[in-house]
Amino acid sequence: MWNDRAQSLDQQAELMISTVQRIVRELEPTDTERLMPPRYSSNDGEGRVRRALGALRDLADVEVHLAATSPELTADKLHPTVWKSASVIWGIGEYRTSVGQAALSLEATVRARAASRLSGKKLMQDVFSPDAPKPGGDSSAFRR
Repeated sequence: MWNDRAQSLDQQAELMISTVQRIVRELEPTDTERLMPPRYSSNDGEGRVRRALGALRDLADVEVHLAATSPELTADKLHPTVWKSASVIWGIGEYRTSVGQAALSLEATVRARAASRLSGKKLMQDVFSPDAPKPGGDSSAFRR
């Protein structure tokens, strides 16, 4: 039944519709249909908003139960050797390339400080081995 109360709620909904539309699209990017106020009964706006509210309600549970257990890390808090080489490309969103550059820079730094001819996994295993350096070993001259 459409009465003064319904009209008041419809006017309130109309004031919030652009914000609600943004939330719905953020939660369900494939939902591109424009939301309409309640007075437009041919639109499934109510169902779409209810689904979005359900997704918002469940969002905290999803984060708790499905979140990675790894710590969060801010890129610019990385070691200066790593961040210096990564930051050049990071700012334009080329994250994969940026991480690759950081890895290359780190490897070159470790190789130079260890005076090693090794590279990649073998270099890191040799330099960061828990065993004491062996005489004549490739990383025995590790410099700090």
